Amino acid sequence: MTTDTVAESFTALFGEAANATCFAPGRVNLLGEHIDSHGGHVLPMALPFGISLAAAAIDGDHDRIASAQFDDIAQYRCGAPKTGHWSDYIAGALETARSQGWLAGAAAIYCDSAIPVGAGLSSSAATIIAVLKAFAPDNLAATDLATLAQSVEHDFIGMPCGIMDQMAIAVPAPGEILLLDCRSLEYERLPLPSDWDIAVVHSGQHRALADGRYRQRIEEAGRARQLLGLTWLTDLAREDTLPALQDPVLSRRVRHIASEEARVMQAVEALRNGNATAFGALMQIGHHSMVKDFDASTPEIDRLVADAVEAGAHGARITGAGFGGCIVALLPRGEKGQWWRKVSTIHAKASLLF
Repeated sequence: MTTDTVAESFTALFGEAANATCFAPGRVNLLGEHIDSHGGHVLPMALPFGISLAAAAIDGDHDRIASAQFDDIAQYRCGAPKTGHWSDYIAGALETARSQGWLAGAAAIYCDSAIPVGAGLSSSAATIIAVLKAFAPDNLAATDLATLAQSVEHDFIGMPCGIMDQMAIAVPAPGEILLLDCRSLEYERLPLPSDWDIAVVHSGQHRALADGRYRQRIEEAGRARQLLGLTWLTDLAREDTLPALQDPVLSRRVRHIASEEARVMQAVEALRNGNATAFGALMQIGHHSMVKDFDASTPEIDRLVADAVEAGAHGARITGAGFGGCIVALLPRGEKGQWWRKVSTIHAKASLLF
């Protein structure tokens, strides 16, 4: 749905016109996985599809929340905690809007999402940002919008996520690559070279961050950081050798984080030089690290990545938190159709999203 269409659906459902409509894109991460919480650099890109939303302030003390993807209308008492319902992300964003003084009382929300849930394309962050944008002042800085959205995940949802998703959605236009320093929140918009193309493929294997594996990786990296007495694990990317840890699992987590930071820096140089071969090779190495050092891939994803490269991609890798969802591939411009015909004949459950 477009924002005009969600506004029409809002009126049909709630019997009044929306005060605001907005859109927030999904994002794909080209390189820099699981390092935004550790002061690293990342290379995400906003996608042309995302969340369209219509909103209005309403009387009463209960928010009313509806979605094109679900049949029910959720009702939350203002100030109530999360319930485990699909609408928690919207309810949390509305609580933040009230805490900022943007919303005095209750609100009605209608949204439509083109981002598959559990795909690793940041549907939750896009939903939160879309809600906040509906009530935020026009002059709110993108970095402030992103950090408020992150606080919804931390404080209301209870998910200890980094800042990459929120910044990747709040800052760039679709098609731009964002070079983001997750420590300082300084960023640069980088154009995709004219002879490069990006493909995003859903494996058909869904994942949920709430199943505990994402949180476990955060906790493992946190223990390693404490044992090493570091503020930021990505500082190790500048070291010739990594410090020894007795726990082999923690050692592998550290190796991924340090090497991934170094890969991003190399990838930025390849991007600036238009060197698709070098960039693709770094994607491949990054995927191998997600498999061997971070234990965040699956056999199905690994086969999809290998076949994507065999079919003609410069490189491919799992994208997002992992454990299922999507891969991202770097292709020569103009060859996506032919490439996808090869990949899809092998992976019938996969779908080309972009």
